[in-house]
Amino acid sequence: MSVNPFSTVCANQGIDLFSVPNTDRTLAMGKWNHYAPAETITRDKILFYIPAGGDYIALEKTQLHFTVQIRKPDGTTLGADQKVGFVNFPLAALIKQVTLHLNGTLVCSQTDTSAYRGYVGALTSYTQQAQDTALSAGLWARDTPGAMESYDVMTATGPNRGFVERATYTPLWVNFGLHGVLHTELFQSDRYLPDGVSIKLKLDLNPDAFVLMSENQNEIVRIVDAQLSLFHVKASPDEEGVVHSATPKTVKFPVRPLIIKTREGLRSTKLQDVFVGDRPNRIFVAFVDSEGYNVSYSHNPFHFPTSMLSAIKVVVDGIEMPAPQYKIADGWVAELYYNTLGAIAGTVNQAMGLVSITRKEFANGYGVMVFDLTPAGNAASEFAHPQYKGIVNIYVDFAVATTKAYTALIGGELERTVQVDAQRQLVYDIP
Repeated sequence: MSVNPFSTVCANQGIDLFSVPNTDRTLAMGKWNHYAPAETITRDKILFYIPAGGDYIALEKTQLHFTVQIRKPDGTTLGADQKVGFVNFPLAALIKQVTLHLNGTLVCSQTDTSAYRGYVGALTSYTQQAQDTALSAGLWARDTPGAMESYDVMTATGPNRGFVERATYTPLWVNFGLHGVLHTELFQSDRYLPDGVSIKLKLDLNPDAFVLMSENQNEIVRIVDAQLSLFHVKASPDEEGVVHSATPKTVKFPVRPLIIKTREGLRSTKLQDVFVGDRPNRIFVAFVDSEGYNVSYSHNPFHFPTSMLSAIKVVVDGIEMPAPQYKIADGWVAELYYNTLGAIAGTVNQAMGLVSITRKEFANGYGVMVFDLTPAGNAASEFAHPQYKGIVNIYVDFAVATTKAYTALIGGELERTVQVDAQRQLVYDIP
């Protein structure tokens, strides 16, 4: 037997008969605390306030709940024959903007595109199985490719199966729940928020015509109740001294905010100076009918077509990245789709079973195009990346002259760190 001289000799795990797994004894207790809104719920906004306390908070476990109804404009119950229902993933669609303050310091980017942040995150980061299970609590049901503008709920086999399925949860006068996580950067951190930090969370809400599709085009959404759930943990007595001895150090929360910018009224164009200064590690691009973006009961705001495009390229400081122009017409959309899978997951092999967008869906309403701008093409990895500077332009060619105006949604993923010092003062370089 010979051994590669460059290889380290190790033992088969199955023959390790004498060790046991490590034991985590740092925490004494963990429990959910539920918080009602700090003010009366309105159709425009919901505010939560959690005063500073002595517990740590597991941020990534944070959950949001809405109890809602769909009603006629006068507040009465719907008729049995009304064609009305929610767009996909109303838990995210309802939220226009998230404003998060910790100890009075703003710690999130301010854009009015939070609904798109939540939807695109769910579409690209969750497996098909996770969407069908966990996200269904937020009323996720995939729209049928090619029929995303349909709101016919009269038959169980309506052209848009996802819309029909969502409508089964929202009949007439019934209260129904929407439950899930908050799609904002800090609440995706696996680190605990230390004690002594207050939380103020304001959710500005989208109008009814953004979150509903209907024939009558006048129904309203009533938010009957709302709840924020935080998971509180206490350090065990044996470990509490060790934990507090480290508190003079600054607590750091690495985050990756996805900043979504928009350019409206496009028919063919160069999207100039989309990002100037900090260059995103990864860019998400989608196009939506401007009527849907600007709020319309008859348009789906999450319908991202690609059939009207013939080519797209991303240019950073005059250099085409991560590749020369991508063709889309004449079957070349397959190349863009294939490389989007790799940009989402890291490699195409890693995308298998993880990315839920099929080729058919990508070409028929789920056209979120993703471009990895990191030097190693590994924006999806767990590694932190240098924050490069630059100017990002995007060039788009339309296949034919179009009478429709489109809005471009351009999401840029950046590297940031939220810091909490020993005096519980916060520092965050907001993008």
